[in-house]
Amino acid sequence: MLLALLVPLVAHAQKKPAGQQTERTTLITKIQEVDFKNFSYKTDAFEEQERQIQLRNGKYVEAGVGFECGIREVVCGDLTGDGNDEAVVVLWCNGGGSEVLDEGFIYTVRKGRAVSIAKFKGGSRQTGIDHVKIEGGLLIVDRRVPAPNDPVCCASYYNTTTYRWDGKRLVQVGRTSEKKKRPSQ
Repeated sequence: MLLALLVPLVAHAQKKPAGQQTERTTLITKIQEVDFKNFSYKTDAFEEQERQIQLRNGKYVEAGVGFECGIREVVCGDLTGDGNDEAVVVLWCNGGGSEVLDEGFIYTVRKGRAVSIAKFKGGSRQTGIDHVKIEGGLLIVDRRVPAPNDPVCCASYYNTTTYRWDGKRLVQVGRTSEKKKRPSQ
């Protein structure tokens, strides 16, 4: 009798509406448990409208179009001041030509799941995000700054912008630094 009652419940629990991803049953407790190399992102790097992409082993390739994306950097630290780390993910995207754009995503853990709390613009291959870090509750973003004769690939300088989380969004702290010479790479 008990088995007869459980079979319909199990069958109902396995049905998912078309197009819906299967949810994880394991809840996370810290952001470092998230596999950002195999994760879905909403990017608007080359379009006015956001595009949902799913990275596999750190990369997304759209066959026949030349559109591809990948992870440039992932750093973790407490950005919101709650005692728990957030993750900053820098994603690069190439629209099929020589231009590469990047953007940053910030994730935290809520109710056992990674949740996006903010997104920040990067730039192009020449002016995009060079490096990010979380230090003392602040997000520090280094962006490439080209000198007049620099090739597109290799900006000679960078500047630094610092942000803090105000409970709802990133807010710039102070002014963006003057450009500084990039270390040899």
